[in-house]
Amino acid sequence: MSLKLTFIKYAVRRKRKKEVWKNPVGQRFVVPRDGKKGVDVLLYRPKQTEKPWPVIFNIHGGAWVGCDASQMDSYCQDMAEKCGAFIVNINYTKLDIRPFPYPQKEIRDTALWFRDHAEEYGIDPERFALMGYSAGGHLAAASALMLKERGFNVSAQVLCYPFLDFAEMGCIMGDDSSSIMEEFFFPDGVDKRDPHISPIMAAEEQLKGMKNVVFVTCKADPLHLQAERYRDKLLAVGVKVSYRMYDDALHGFLEVNHKEYPPQEGKNPVQERLAKEAEDYIAAELKQIWGDER
Repeated sequence: MSLKLTFIKYAVRRKRKKEVWKNPVGQRFVVPRDGKKGVDVLLYRPKQTEKPWPVIFNIHGGAWVGCDASQMDSYCQDMAEKCGAFIVNINYTKLDIRPFPYPQKEIRDTALWFRDHAEEYGIDPERFALMGYSAGGHLAAASALMLKERGFNVSAQVLCYPFLDFAEMGCIMGDDSSSIMEEFFFPDGVDKRDPHISPIMAAEEQLKGMKNVVFVTCKADPLHLQAERYRDKLLAVGVKVSYRMYDDALHGFLEVNHKEYPPQEGKNPVQERLAKEAEDYIAAELKQIWGDER
């Protein structure tokens, strides 16, 4: 490991500790895994009593090393009410601790555990959705592929400004950042063209039969080009896709416009209004999908 990478890992861990939101509304829980460390999650229940509830597995962004699930606390509670859904807000292990595809496997195992305990929680495994933002969108798409390979096809994916292709890492991050990220993300020579790492590389057979995929993108964000390529691949094999681009939104606008995030460029009244519009769009899409599946 290079000295530069050692300093970067130290810095991101210090910063991440400061990002934890104290006293979240969500119920803390550790999803058990046989022979492996459990997965930290926060649980949110809607006020409506009609069960079984659909489930959203919420996967935060942060470039795979930053942020904490607790920073989406108020967002998750709002979406639980808007969607009438039970929400599992996943605090996946960051890449400075364990490399790919460890976090993807955590998300896969979390979804499978709740599927197997559906009756206990009053939830409907036929109406599970993976929802992620930026790096979390990447993990959602990759985990959906893993789940499908296990014979469990989630009813929906919601991919918000997702990163989907590590072969383009240099184009997105710049050549200098790309070289250090290569060392950071792929220390063991993991093939970045593996669909579990770059979902856009998935073969037709891996995508066929997937259910609904909802995209939210930002026009000013170059990642919308990856989302559009993935959208077109999904459409080509018959997957039902909904796609909405927000012309004036900034990358991360859905996440940062909540009380848990500090002031920053993308946190302002205009972006907050767009975030509310996007939340309503996502909720409407999921309700329609889940209504169709009843």
